[in-house]
Amino acid sequence: MMITLSLSACMLRQASLCIPGPSRTVLRGIHQSGARCSGHNRWSKIRHRKGAADSAKSTQFSKITNEIYLSLRPPASPDPALNPRLSAILAKAREVGYPKSNVDTAMNKALNPNEGAALQSITYEAVGPGGQVGMIIECLTDNSNRCVSRVKEQLNKYGGRMSPTAFLFERKGVIKLSLDPGTDRETAFDTLFEVAVEAGAEDVKVVLPTEDVHDQVGGFEVITPPSEVSTIASSISSPFKVIGVEVAYLASTPLRLPANEEDGAADELETGEGLGDVISEEVADKVFSLVEGLEDTGDVVKVWTNVAEV
Repeated sequence: MMITLSLSACMLRQASLCIPGPSRTVLRGIHQSGARCSGHNRWSKIRHRKGAADSAKSTQFSKITNEIYLSLRPPASPDPALNPRLSAILAKAREVGYPKSNVDTAMNKALNPNEGAALQSITYEAVGPGGQVGMIIECLTDNSNRCVSRVKEQLNKYGGRMSPTAFLFERKGVIKLSLDPGTDRETAFDTLFEVAVEAGAEDVKVVLPTEDVHDQVGGFEVITPPSEVSTIASSISSPFKVIGVEVAYLASTPLRLPANEEDGAADELETGEGLGDVISEEVADKVFSLVEGLEDTGDVVKVWTNVAEV
């Protein structure tokens, strides 16, 4: 993914975050979800403790290359001004020092698929160690045999296995937005809410500031139908900055970690409506070892799990 919140921030409830006004709850069924506490919980602590696979520059560059390919799938435009997903990826590339020559090569390959080995998107379904956690593994490869071999190798290594899991997820568009420093969050939400409703979004979520030096302002996430994510992203302007656009697999009933005293109020959210069964920290630890092993495999673009990020 990630986000670290103060305990007081995690104590916020949906009711305290909703913007007043009757139209807020009836227009197209859209609503504001509670603040997403996705970094100051035990699930994120496990990942941080074990280290993100993307920390290696070579792996990070490989992921950016794949994201460029995916952002240029027809009928997507090669013009960043008309393709918010590509624009966000190029901004990320500049931030991490991804060479411009690599950008040009990746874009040329994406726009001229008949030159060289053809890339194909492959999605695998699996369950993690312990059999509780569902996983969707998205890959982009020029060799399907090599790709499935690498995925199976990691699954076997960490105790996972191929198994149908798509029924555990919903495919949604996700637009990640940062907020200009000094902008009033409630006013900004009002503005974003109206734009999102008009454009056809399904949900708006608050993302509170983190301790990450690159994300100390926070922002929002807009959930959309998958086919409309780029159109809706293009309708959003200042004071918001689009920092990510993707089609995601979101858990229908997210699993959760058990509460403990260390996490305090953050765990109160983990017992909220819409969350599923509890998994142990031991299982979560093993699952993240598997996720990191998969994400460190060149052909793997993204691994989705049905563990709650709240």
